[in-house]
This record gives sequence, structure tokens and C-alpha cells, in this order.
Amino acid sequence: MLESDSEDDFEGYVDEEEYAERYEYSDIENNSNSENECEMEEDICGTASDDEMEIENETLDDSKDSEDSCSSSASSGSNISATPGPSFTATPGPTQDMTNKNPLDFFRLLIPDSILEEIVKQTHLYAEQIFEENDLPPRSRAQMWDSSQHDLSELKKFLCLIIVMESIHYPAVEDYWSISWPFASSTFSSIMKRDRFSLVLKFLYLNDNSHFIPKGQPGHDPLHKIRPFLNKFWIIFSLVFSLEEKYRWMSQ
Repeated sequence: MLESDSEDDFEGYVDEEEYAERYEYSDIENNSNSENECEMEEDICGTASDDEMEIENETLDDSKDSEDSCSSSASSGSNISATPGPSFTATPGPTQDMTNKNPLDFFRLLIPDSILEEIVKQTHLYAEQIFEENDLPPRSRAQMWDSSQHDLSELKKFLCLIIVMESIHYPAVEDYWSISWPFASSTFSSIMKRDRFSLVLKFLYLNDNSHFIPKGQPGHDPLHKIRPFLNKFWIIFSLVFSLEEKYRWMSQ
């Protein structure tokens, strides 16, 4: 029979009294550490809360000041009286009686001869600039241009054909002068020859190119080519039609 090992033979053996002493000491040490940690947390938390209280007090003071300034400005603003603008007395709608008028009358109302004459002038000027600035081949179609033929009457014929083209669509411009089926018609050729129409279309212009300011330079106008007529149309449209009050700013 083996002899029982004594309690002292076990490695790390501690008797009850020693264990109690060690355990009690450990509890005391842990409690002291936790108390120190709590004290540190209280110090940190207390410091942070004090700073937060100061910030909160400053925020409340600032909001109070802003409320006071708003109330003072509101009270001072109440003493200012707004000056009423001119009352709107115009009657919205057409300014002229167009009863029993035909489409040509409307066209003349919106596009008077003064505008068409300016187009004729600018077309002549542009043709001159093309011939001066370019060495055109002798067989170029542009060499067939005759300025003496282009006048107000020809421009009206040209615009008439343009309007008709918007109503009757053919695959190509040349088809309107075709003599073959299914486009055969003498209407266009009786008003203006095909080559002459092409020349007017080539040289038609609305504004002097010599006044053009390139992009990127001061004073550049993206609408330079139509600017004079755009300004005239604004005036004409405001004269023949009165806008409602809420749209009145567009004609200013």
C-alpha cells in the first residue's frame, strides 16, 4: 500500500490560513485599485463636465444674444414701410385687332419690311466679304452670285419657299425642283430657280462678321450672328402683344 503523500509534497500547495490571508490581501488590493480608477474617472469626468457646462453656458448666451438682435432688428424693420411699385394696368393679349386677317398679315405684323431690308443689306455685305477674303475657283457656284438680283422681293420669295418646305418634306433640297416622279412640280421653279435659291441660302446673313469678337475674349457674344434681330424682335413682340403681369419682366 502506497503511502499517502503529505500535503507539503504537492507543488503550489497552500494551507487554509495562508490562502485566507492571500485572498484577503488580494481583495483589499483590488478594491484599492478600483477606488483609484474611480477617483481618476471622477476627476476626468468632472473636468469634462465642467468644460461642457462652460460651453453650454456660452452657447446659451450666444443664442440669447442672437434672439435679442433678431427681436431688435424685427422691431426696427417694423418701422420701415415698403414703397409700392407701379400698378399693372395693361390688358394681357394682342394689342391690335387681327380679326379676319390672313396669315400674311400676321407675318407682316411680326416681321416688317424694315427687318427684311436689313437682312438684304447684311447678305450683300457678307457676299462681298467672301469674295474679298477668299480666292474662289473660277468654276465655283459662288461665282454666279449677282448682287443686283438680290432685293426685298427676292428675299420674300426665298422665305416663302422656306415656309413651304417646312410643310412638305422631301429627302433633299434639290427634290423640290425635280422634274421626275414622284417629286415633279413646277411650283418652286416658277418662283425661283434652284441655283439661285442655293446662292441666296449660301450668302444669307444677319450681322456683320467684322464686329465679331472671338470666344474667350472680353465682349464675346455667343448670339452675335442674330443679336440685332433678336433685340428688334423683343421690341416688336412687346408692342403687338401685352404679357400678363407675372411675365412682364421678360419684356423689360
